[in-house]
Amino acid sequence: MSASTGMSMPTAILLASGLIAGSIFLGLRSQAPALPTTAPATQSPVAPPAPQVVVPPVVAPPVASRESVARRASEALAYQRSSLRDLCYRPAALAAGAELRAEWTLNVTFDAQGTQLARGMVEHRDTSTPELTRCIGDQMQPLMVPPPGATIMVEIPLSFP
Repeated sequence: MSASTGMSMPTAILLASGLIAGSIFLGLRSQAPALPTTAPATQSPVAPPAPQVVVPPVVAPPVASRESVARRASEALAYQRSSLRDLCYRPAALAAGAELRAEWTLNVTFDAQGTQLARGMVEHRDTSTPELTRCIGDQMQPLMVPPPGATIMVEIPLSFP
């Protein structure tokens, strides 16, 4: 067995670590730059404070009513009505051999800028034919309205003859 020196290994490591840390602290502390005790001979002029800019509050544009958006959407649909009649309704009426009564309700959603986001068609009972409804849906171009200021869904009637 070996003779013990009286100090354990963990205690010696702890003591040596403390001495090293203290030496580093005191050594770095003595290297700190000294603060000047006198004012410099030339002082730079103090810049005037920057002017404060007043920013007006952001005001959201007014939101158009659902009725006014529906009216504008109906007007936009009116521009397509004659081409839809020529491309879809008249061929369907000729195929049926008689004048068809065709009625739909269009569900159109517009974003805040007035661009069409989505459109659906509800065919009224006992009107139209599936082929005519499909043709109307395929041939109808996206609608645009003046910016309503918010996302708005409107219902627009469409009927032939």
